[in-house]
Amino acid sequence: MRIENIRIDYEKNSANKGDLDLYDVKIMPVRWGATPQNALDENNPEDKKLLDRFLPEPSLEKQPELHIHIVVPNEFQTWGKYNIGITAGAEFTAVRPEWLEGLNRMDLNIVPSEFTKEWIVKTKFDKTNEETKEKIGELILEKPIEVLFEGYDESIYGKGSTDDDINTELNSIKENFCFLFTGHWLQGGLGNDRKDLGMLIKTFLETFKNQKKQPALVLKTSGATPCILDREEVFSKINLNLG
Repeated sequence: MRIENIRIDYEKNSANKGDLDLYDVKIMPVRWGATPQNALDENNPEDKKLLDRFLPEPSLEKQPELHIHIVVPNEFQTWGKYNIGITAGAEFTAVRPEWLEGLNRMDLNIVPSEFTKEWIVKTKFDKTNEETKEKIGELILEKPIEVLFEGYDESIYGKGSTDDDINTELNSIKENFCFLFTGHWLQGGLGNDRKDLGMLIKTFLETFKNQKKQPALVLKTSGATPCILDREEVFSKINLNLG
């Protein structure tokens, strides 16, 4: 589950409260495809703080001072007095015109890498008159964009955390060097799935097939609905590429 929509109203009389209690925070969770919304546990005190702020339905009593929208840019909405769009962006060197239009709706945009920012800024499209087909301008990014790297929760992913099953699997790899891929393996045949994972496997096999010291390729992946059937489908896709 991804938290994609956050509304914040400031409370002036809350100087001694915790971070979340300093503001009237409302959260609108939005589904991503068919992925399950089971990441938060109401028995976990930290998760409970978030769950207590979920809106039962997507409606607001008043316009929020600050609206933070975390989705793909073409879905950005300006529901607040000040609107921030946060997006992972693209894995390639251009973005769709609908994305630029969405980014231009926001007061500020935030992306996780200089690569993403660079290609959003560089992308341009001609605006044409539909009747005369003459160029009347350019569609470019017109709103501020900043980079904020994606961090992690050290209490969950810190150096002291261990997972015996994962360690056993990693220790069983005989190769001295490993490439790691992390991401969903979504719809589409070879060369057409969103992360191009099928082509990654094909390129890896072709590149290192005649090497004396071959590296390993570790895939941390799943489809949109992690389950046994999903796992078997991933194995089937891998075997197809190996064939």
